Amino acid sequence: MLWHIVSLDMGALDEPARETLEAKIARLDQIDDIRWFRWGRDVERPRTTAFIAVVDDLASVDRYRKHPVHVELAIGIRESGAAVHRLDINDLPLPS
Repeated sequence: MLWHIVSLDMGALDEPARETLEAKIARLDQIDDIRWFRWGRDVERPRTTAFIAVVDDLASVDRYRKHPVHVELAIGIRESGAAVHRLDINDLPLPS
């Protein structure tokens, strides 16, 4: 399994703009290639929202990145100016 982990620094966004972006994040669970998905706000850094999407392999990540739901999120992130930190970790098991 490949774990795609993304954190977004949303400190420059007002609450309605942040909620709009988080709604786009929540829709990622509609992507068939995602086997496990969670998102939420960081408890220690309250202006950070993050998500974890677990997929089978690099080919799944490629399909995920091209999916219209992900493309809509990527555009929203770029337009918001939120700082993005991404980490992809391969060969971890699917969460129980």
